[in-house]
Amino acid sequence: MRTTLLSNLLLFVFSLCINVKLYSQSSSIYKEEFTKEGSWTVGENDERSLYVSEGNYYFQCKKEKGYREFTTRTFYIDSNKDFEFTTSVKKISGKQDYGISFLFDYDDKDNFTEFGYTSTGYYRVAESTTKGGYISLKPWTSSSYLKQGNYATNNLKIKKLNNRLSFYINGSYVFGTDFKALKGSKMGFRLYRAQKVAIDYFRVKYIGGTGSAMNTSTSPKGKTILFEGFNSNANNWNEKNDSSSRLVIENGNYVIDHKRSTGGWSSTIKRYINSSRNFRITAQIKKVSGIDNNGFGIVFGKKDNNNMNLFVISGSGSFKISQFDKGKKKILKDWTTSSHIKKGNQKYNYLKVEKVGTAYKFYINSNLVFTSYSPRLFGDLTGFAVFDKQAIEVGYLSMLYTGNSSSSNTSSTSNNYSNSGIKHASKETILFEGYNDNRNNWSTSKNENVEFEIKNGEYYIEHKKPKGGWSSTIVKPIDTSRDFKILADIKKETGTQYNGYGIIFGRKNKDNQNLFYINGNGSYSINKIKNGKDNFKKSWTSSKTIRKGNGAYNVLKVVKLGSKLEYYINNTKVYTDYNPEFFGDRLGYIIYDNQKISVAYLSVGYLDKKKNTTNTTSNTSVTSSSLTDKIPNYTYNNSGYHFSDQFTDNSNTWYLANNDKVHFRIKNGKYYLQHKRNTKSYASYDYNYIDTSKDFEIQTKLDKIKGTDNYGYGLLFGKQDLNDFRFYISSSGYYKISKKINNREEVIKAWTGSSYIQKGNGKSNILKVKKEKGYYKFYINGTFVYQTQFQSFFGNDFGFIVYNNQEIAVDYIRVKYAGSFVND
Repeated sequence: MRTTLLSNLLLFVFSLCINVKLYSQSSSIYKEEFTKEGSWTVGENDERSLYVSEGNYYFQCKKEKGYREFTTRTFYIDSNKDFEFTTSVKKISGKQDYGISFLFDYDDKDNFTEFGYTSTGYYRVAESTTKGGYISLKPWTSSSYLKQGNYATNNLKIKKLNNRLSFYINGSYVFGTDFKALKGSKMGFRLYRAQKVAIDYFRVKYIGGTGSAMNTSTSPKGKTILFEGFNSNANNWNEKNDSSSRLVIENGNYVIDHKRSTGGWSSTIKRYINSSRNFRITAQIKKVSGIDNNGFGIVFGKKDNNNMNLFVISGSGSFKISQFDKGKKKILKDWTTSSHIKKGNQKYNYLKVEKVGTAYKFYINSNLVFTSYSPRLFGDLTGFAVFDKQAIEVGYLSMLYTGNSSSSNTSSTSNNYSNSGIKHASKETILFEGYNDNRNNWSTSKNENVEFEIKNGEYYIEHKKPKGGWSSTIVKPIDTSRDFKILADIKKETGTQYNGYGIIFGRKNKDNQNLFYINGNGSYSINKIKNGKDNFKKSWTSSKTIRKGNGAYNVLKVVKLGSKLEYYINNTKVYTDYNPEFFGDRLGYIIYDNQKISVAYLSVGYLDKKKNTTNTTSNTSVTSSSLTDKIPNYTYNNSGYHFSDQFTDNSNTWYLANNDKVHFRIKNGKYYLQHKRNTKSYASYDYNYIDTSKDFEIQTKLDKIKGTDNYGYGLLFGKQDLNDFRFYISSSGYYKISKKINNREEVIKAWTGSSYIQKGNGKSNILKVKKEKGYYKFYINGTFVYQTQFQSFFGNDFGFIVYNNQEIAVDYIRVKYAGSFVND
C-alpha cells in the first residue's frame, strides 16, 4: 500500500550546511549538482546511509516502518516572482509501493509541502496542517509519465507562474493548484520504509526573466483568461448523474462519463475571449474507458449547439476538426491518423488550439497537426465534448492571451477575416512554416545592421539602420505553371511608420525579384525588379484594409490563377497583375529603414491538383534518385509496432527541403536524404515517445544511393536539443557508436570494420538498436556487433543523419516493445 504521512513517527532531520556552487545566471536561486562531498552529511548507521559518489547523493532509509529525511540549507526566494523547483532522482532498491517524497517547500516537520511518488507509478501532492497532520491536495494517482521500478530515473518540477503552482513529472504536467505563501526556505527528500535512491541535483531559479525586476516591455507575458485545475467547482461546471451521463468534479479532475451508446454530451462554461487578440486554449484529457472509434476533446467559440468549433481525438489514434455554423456542419479536417496521439484507455493527451494572427493552429501533445483559417468564435462558451459510450477525465483547462492587446483598429475589423483562406484553399502543401524550429534554415544572423531570431513560434526581423533595407529568403521551388498561393501573417513590432515591410517571391537575386509590402501608415506598394530596374506595378497607395501602427497584424497574400497574379491584404484584393514574371525559387521577407517585424507563419500551396503525366524520360520530371535507386522497398504489416513509418506519405511531418545544402523528400515509399556539401552533416528527426523503462528495439533499413564511401550515415535516437545517441555505418564497411552532450561527441565505440555491412552504393543495410536487460545492443543486418550499458534518453526525438556528399534513402523505421507480437 502507499503510505500516509504519520505525524506520530519520530522525525530525524539532518541540519546541513551546504557548500553550493551557484548558477552563473542571476536567475538562479540555488543549485546543487553533487560534484563533490562538500558539507553534505555522509555516514551510515542502523537507520540510514548517506554518501556522495559520481555526481549523486545516495540516500538510504533502512527502517521497515516510518521514514527518514534530509534537508538542504536555508535559501531565500522572493515568492512575488515566478520560479521553479526541479530535481532528478533514481530509485536504486527497496520497497516499491511506498513514497519517495520531494520536500520542495520545507520549514520543519510540521510545516512542509511534498511532491511524492512510488516506484509502482503513483504520485501525490500533500501539505502539512496546523494540527501536525496533513491534507492531500492531489491524492495518490496513477500516472503513465512515471518511470517504474529499480534504476528508473524521474525528473520532478514544481513551477510557480502568476498565482498558480503546476506540477510536472518527466516534463509532463500532472496537477495544478493555487499558490499559497511558502512555508519554509529549504528543500529535502523523505523516504518511507526501506528504500534507497540517488539524487542527481537540486535546482531553484526564477523564470520569465532574471532575479531582478522583470521588464515585460520587450517580451510580454500572456494574460490568463482562465486556469481551471478542478480542485473545486468555483466556476460552476455542470455536475449531474443520470441515465445519460455522469459529470462530477472529483480528485482534482472533471469526470465526463457519457453512458449512451450513441450521441454526445458537452459541458461548457462562459469565458469571454477577445478574438482580435492571439490566444491559446490547452487541456489535459485522460481517456478512462469506453469505445475507441469516436471522439472526445475541446469545444470552443460556442454560442449554442448550432454554432461552435470542435477539436476531438479518438482512442484509436485519430483526430478531427469541425465547425457548426447556423446548424450546418463543416469538416475542416476529417478523421486523420496521428502518431502523436497516445492510444487506448488510461492515456493522457494534451490538446491545444492556438490563434496566431488569422490562423488557428491545432496541436496534439505539443505537435502541430493542422492549421486552419476557418474557425471563428460564435460565442463565449468553452469546454469539452464526448461522443458515444466513453468516459474521460480532464486534468486542467488553460486559456490565456499570448501577446499584447492589438491596436484599437484591429477589433473592429477582425470578424471580417474569420474565413480567410477558404476562398483559396490549398490542395497540395508546398510549405507551411510556423517557426516552431529552424528546420528550413532561415537566417538567424545578428550584427550592427540587422538581427534575425526565431523565438516563441515567431520569426523576428529587425533592421537597425535609419536607411536602406534587408531581406531574408530561402529556396522553395514552385511550379509556376500551376495555380498557387503565398500567404504570410506579419506583425509590425516597432519603428518607422513611413517605409515598407512585406514579402519577396520569385526571387533570383537582388536584381530580379517581386516585392509586395505595406507600411505602418496604411499604404501598400508592389514592385517587380528586373535586371536591376524598378517596375512599380503599384506605387504607394492608401488602403483601409491595412491595420495601422505598431502591434498590428496584417496578412499578405499572393494568388496565381491562370495567367494572372492577384494581391490581397487581410483577404481583400487590392491589385491584379496580368503579366507576372517569376525569376527564381527564393521567397521570404523584406524590411526597410529602422523597424522591426515578426512573422507568425508562412503558407505556400498549390490550388489545383497535380496533373499526371506518362512522360518520365524528361530530366525535369525525374529526380536524380529515381534514376539511380534500383533497391526494392520492403513492406510489412504495421500492426503491433509502437511506431512504424514506411514513408507512403508524410503524415509524421519529416523535414522536407531542397536547397544548396540538402535535398530531403519522400518519394515512392522512401525518405531520401541527400547532403550536397563536402563538409559537415545534416540530420532529420521527429518527436516520438518511447517508454525507456521497458525493453524495446528501434530498427531501420537504410539504402545507400550515391556519394562518398568514407563518411558516415545512420540512426539518431534519444535526442533533445544538442544531446543524442548515434549509430553510424559507412559504405566502406565500418560502424561507429557515439553520443553527443551539448554538441560535443563522446565515442562509445570507435570506427570498427565489419564484414556484416553491405558495402558500396546501391546497397541496403538494416540497423537495429535494442534495449534489453539494462543494456543497449547494436545489430547490423541481423547480426549482433556491440553492447554497452543502458543510458537514459536525453529526449524523445529520433531520426537520421548523413555526412558529407552522400545520398541515402530510408525504407522504413519502426519501434516495438519487448514481447510485442508483430508479423515480421
